[in-house]
Amino acid sequence: MDLDGQGRIRIPDRLSEYAGLRREAYLLGVQDHAELWDRESWDNFVETNTPTFDELATQAYQGPTGNR
Repeated sequence: MDLDGQGRIRIPDRLSEYAGLRREAYLLGVQDHAELWDRESWDNFVETNTPTFDELATQAYQGPTGNR
């Protein structure tokens, strides 16, 4: 991967368009890989799914039988 003179990574246009990247983005570490999200798309995703995240975390903590 090549960096520009300011240490930035150049995302090819076809990948930038595919990901819907505009001006600002988030780089997220997710288990064994990284995800690059458009800022507005990520903010909308988090706002829409936060209640589900909380429910999934509760289920994961309790386990399939609810015995933890």
